[in-house]
Amino acid sequence: MKNGKTSVKVLAIVLTLVMLIGLLPAAALAEEDPEYEIRTLTFEDADWTAGKNYAGGENWSSLIDSAQYGGPLLYPEGEDAEPYNWYDADNTELWHELPDGWGDHKFWGGGHAVSHFASGDATTYGDYQSQLTVFKAGVEGLATTGGGHNGSDNFAVHFGYNDGSDYSMSVLPALSFGDGEARVIDHMYVNSTCYNLYCNVSGNSLTPSLGENDYVKLVATGTHEDGTEATSEFTLASGTSVVTDWTKWDLSGLGAVTEVTFNVIGSSDNGFGFSQPAYFAYDDVAVRFPVEVNEAPTLGWNVEPTAFVTRRVNTAYQLTDLREGRIFEDPEGETLDHSNYFYQRSTDGGETWGVVNHFDGDTLGYSDMILIETAPGLYTYRFFAVDSQGASSADNDEYWTLTLNVVEEGIWPITFYVSYEKYNCTELPIIKLYPSKGVDPVTNYPIYDEEDEIAFTDSTFGADPENGVPSGTGDSKYKQFYASLSDGWYVYRGWAWNEETEAYDVDLGGMQIFLPADENADGAAGGGTEIYLKPQYITARFNRTYLSADEFDTEVRCPIMQCTAIPGAVWYYNSHEYDTYLLYAGGNSCLYNYVVNPVDTSVYASNMQINQTVVTTGNGFNTSEISVYSAGTVSVEVPAFADFNLYQQMNNFNTITIPPDSVVVNGETKTCTFTVGVPSSSSTKLNYSWRLSDPNGVYRTKTDFTVPVGSWSVDFDSTDRKTHD
Repeated sequence: MKNGKTSVKVLAIVLTLVMLIGLLPAAALAEEDPEYEIRTLTFEDADWTAGKNYAGGENWSSLIDSAQYGGPLLYPEGEDAEPYNWYDADNTELWHELPDGWGDHKFWGGGHAVSHFASGDATTYGDYQSQLTVFKAGVEGLATTGGGHNGSDNFAVHFGYNDGSDYSMSVLPALSFGDGEARVIDHMYVNSTCYNLYCNVSGNSLTPSLGENDYVKLVATGTHEDGTEATSEFTLASGTSVVTDWTKWDLSGLGAVTEVTFNVIGSSDNGFGFSQPAYFAYDDVAVRFPVEVNEAPTLGWNVEPTAFVTRRVNTAYQLTDLREGRIFEDPEGETLDHSNYFYQRSTDGGETWGVVNHFDGDTLGYSDMILIETAPGLYTYRFFAVDSQGASSADNDEYWTLTLNVVEEGIWPITFYVSYEKYNCTELPIIKLYPSKGVDPVTNYPIYDEEDEIAFTDSTFGADPENGVPSGTGDSKYKQFYASLSDGWYVYRGWAWNEETEAYDVDLGGMQIFLPADENADGAAGGGTEIYLKPQYITARFNRTYLSADEFDTEVRCPIMQCTAIPGAVWYYNSHEYDTYLLYAGGNSCLYNYVVNPVDTSVYASNMQINQTVVTTGNGFNTSEISVYSAGTVSVEVPAFADFNLYQQMNNFNTITIPPDSVVVNGETKTCTFTVGVPSSSSTKLNYSWRLSDPNGVYRTKTDFTVPVGSWSVDFDSTDRKTHD
C-alpha cells in the first residue's frame, strides 16, 4: 500500500483484550423526540432503497469486493473507471465516493468500503490482505455473516488518515448527503478491524504496539452550511485497552452538517508519520430527519369551553356553531367539518362518559349534527376535533362541553327579529303577538283574539328594565322584540309605518308559529328561540303580462306551522300589484307553498311553487313572480270499481285532493273529468300527481307525477298484490 504500511510480521501471541459491554440495543437508544425521526443506514440488503448501484446490483452485498485487497471494485483498472461509490437514497440520503487520495480514486487512497468479513482471529487476519475484516470475538476462521452491529451481516470499513506528513492522504474520506440537505448525524457504531487491532496490540514491522500512554483516536469533522466546522473524537485504543465490540459514537454534537470527514490519529510514529493502520469499521449510521409537528385542533380563541341550553323533549338541538366551524380551529389551517368532530355523552354530569360517537355524512348538502333527547333531564356532551392526520384536541384536554337541559315544558326567552319592508325603509315594521286559538276550517288562517295581545318585554327577560334593551329597538337591519313565553302556538301580525297617517297601520300579514320553534335543519341562523320574520311579496303574470290584484288571489301554505299565512295589504310597485306576507324565515325547517289562484278559472289555471323557504341570510324582503297558464281539461278513463284521485302537490308528501268536475260510469269503466287548477303547460306537471287504487285490495296501487292534459286512460297491472305487494 502506498502509505508504506504493507508488511506485517505475524507473531504467535496471546491477545489480552479489554471488551466494552453493557451497551443498549439500537432501538432502545433512539430516544423519542417530537421534532425529528431517526433513519438508519444499516448496509443490509433488506434495507436497500436506491435502485441500481455503482456495481450494477440492487443491494448492498453487490458492493462488497471479491477480494479484500486488489479487487475490481475498490481497485478498478483504467484511468476512466468510475470511482467506487454508494448512495442510501430515499433513506438516510448518505452518499460516499472514494476520494482522490493518491490521484486514482482507489481504496489505497482512502475511502469507505462495504464489507461482510468477520473473524475472532486477529493473528491470522491481522494484515492488509484482510483489511475489510472486522473483529468479532468467538468467530473461528473467516465468516461472512453476523459480523455487523447487533449480529447483522454487512457494515462499512473506513481507511484513511492525514497527519500533515508527505505519506498521508491529501483528501480524507467523507460522508455527505446526496440530496444536498444539511442534517444531524445522530450516531454510528464503530469497531476495530482485525488489522488495526493486531497492530495496536502486537505491532508489526512498520509500527510498534501501543504502550501504556499511547492512543488511537477517530476524528469526525462536520461542515455546516455556512462553512463553519465542528469536531467529535472517539478513542479507539488507549494503551492496552482496545475497542473490540461495536460501540456507539455520538455525533449529534456536530450539528446539522452537509459533510463529515473522518480521520484516524494517534501517538504512534515510525519516523514517517502516524504508523498504526488507519482503519475502523462502522455500522448503523443514524440520521435525524425533521418531523413536521402536527398541532392538534384547539378551541377558538374566543370560544367559551362550556355552554348550557334548555330544550324541549323530542326537539332537535342543532349544533350550528360546531357545524359552521365556530367552535374548533386547526392551528395549521385545515378546514374542519362534520367528519372531524366526535363526542361523548354523560347522564351524571360528566362523572362517567359513554362511547365515542361520530356524526353521519352529508345529507342533502349538510350533516345531521343534531341532539335529541326523549326524556327530561340534564345531559352533558363533550365534543372534540380530530384533524386529518389523527391529532385530537382531546389529547390536550381541549373539549367543548355542552349541558342540555331537557324539559317537558318551559318558559322560553323568545327574540323576534323583524326585517325591513318595502313600504317604508326608514322605519322598520313592528309586530303584535297573540295566543293562537286554532285555524279557520275554511281558510286555514290562524285565529286569535286582539284582546289577548301579549306585551313584549326587554332583552333581559324580567331583569331590571333599566339594564335591558326595550323591544321595538334594534339596528338598521332588524327591529327586535322580546317575550318570555311558554310552549305553544302563537300568532304574530306585522305592521308597517304609514307616513301619511304617521302610524303603524300598513298590514303586512302574519301567521301561526309554534314556540320555541325547531331549529333550522340546514344549520342557518334562526329557529329555537330566535325567530326571524321577513316580508314576502307575491304577484302573478301570464306570459309577460302582469295580472292586477283583482285578477288573482294568493295563498302561502305552511304545513309545518299547520296554517295558511294571513295576507296583508296590496303593494303597488312599478305598475305591478303584489300581495304582502310576513313570513317566518326558518329555512328548511319551515317549507312553504306559494299558490296563485286566478279569479277567472275558465281562462287561467292556478299554479304554485312548492318547497319554498325564507332564509335569514341577509335582511330585507323577498319577491316572487308566479306565472299562471291557460286552463286545461283532464279527462281520465279508469276501471269502474277503482278509486282515482288527482292531487295538487304540497311538500313533505302533503297533497291536496282536487275533486273532479264530473264522474260518468259507462259499463265497466268510468270517466273522471277535471277542469279546475290543471295548467295546460307542461312546465308545471311536477306539481300534480294522480293515484289509482283498488278498494277491494286485489291490485297494486299505481301512481305517477305525469298528468297529461286531454283525454287518457289508466288501468291496473295484471299482477296481484300477493306476488307484487
